[in-house]
Amino acid sequence: MSDLRTLHQFDEARWTRVQTVNRDAFPIPRRARDEQAFLRSFFQIVSGKTDLVAVGDKTPNIYDANAVQALRVALGGLKVITIVRNPVDVIASSMRRMVQTQAGGDGWHVTSIHDAIIEWINNWEYLASEFRLGSPDDIFVRYEDLAADYHGEMARIAAFLGVENTFEDLFDQTPEALRDYRLPALDRREVETRLGELVTGWMSKSLSEHLSQTPNVVAPVRSGEIIACNKPETTRYILRKGFGAVEGWGCWTHGTHAEIRFRIEGAKADAKVWIELSYIAWPGDRGSVDFAIKPKDGAIYVVNKVVDAGRPHERSDFVCDAPDGVVEFEIFIPRPKRSDQEPLAENRPLGIGLMSIKPTLV
Repeated sequence: MSDLRTLHQFDEARWTRVQTVNRDAFPIPRRARDEQAFLRSFFQIVSGKTDLVAVGDKTPNIYDANAVQALRVALGGLKVITIVRNPVDVIASSMRRMVQTQAGGDGWHVTSIHDAIIEWINNWEYLASEFRLGSPDDIFVRYEDLAADYHGEMARIAAFLGVENTFEDLFDQTPEALRDYRLPALDRREVETRLGELVTGWMSKSLSEHLSQTPNVVAPVRSGEIIACNKPETTRYILRKGFGAVEGWGCWTHGTHAEIRFRIEGAKADAKVWIELSYIAWPGDRGSVDFAIKPKDGAIYVVNKVVDAGRPHERSDFVCDAPDGVVEFEIFIPRPKRSDQEPLAENRPLGIGLMSIKPTLV
């Protein structure tokens, strides 16, 4: 046994020496160590030049604030150029890719006009929040301004980057009538309905004015209208965060936090609104539903009800301010369903299942 152990130790020691001698025979690239060398080499191969000053990367969706912040921390000195295009053109391009995907020619994630609109809204609202911060490491450019005044806009971008303005104009000059991504009339009407002046008045204001004056896109509803939460074509614009997929009866909250936002048409600047929520409740271990409603800049409403199996649904009402008709409130569910609670087959963190919302101006 001693001899075998000694032999094993000998083999182990010999392998360790081999690894030590040949450690970098075929080195694995490491970002911290090799990224700059790789980029400079790639630049030299492609351009034949050696004077690399800056490196850029393009991403079509940047509304994940955590991802952008992680890049800022990881790379250091990151400058972000945000180019924003007319939503009709962006959404039309997305729909074209959807059609190509359905034909097996692409792998696009968008599956409907509503997917495309929501994606544009998410990006827009994130950009507006970044615009408000006024960081010197961010610059915002409207695509149409870049196309109309390429040299002027590129001079602004070059100054922002701290590089010489030697950029070359490679804009596609294909006439609009010959492009293959024009939206059908019904889809365009849906985009205009959802985005309003951001479509109809896109070029009537500067990009800075749009970002500062319309930082959020709020779905319009009528006073007294019952907003059914089982209709994805409307619900997705109102149930903004913390909700699962729309089901035949309505939509469950997922987790401890959900956000709802909409605008009542024709409301005054100092409007107040009565909100009626109809919902089914996850009773938990205690047989009761507990949650809180927090209107923006308003009082907190605490709901505690014993769940009655004989009732088809629960109802809770509250009153809140709706400046210019805009209603925003959050729902906090302290004890959503746990995975170890019955039914065990249902492992979603359910809270309340929202069936409808009825806002009425007071």
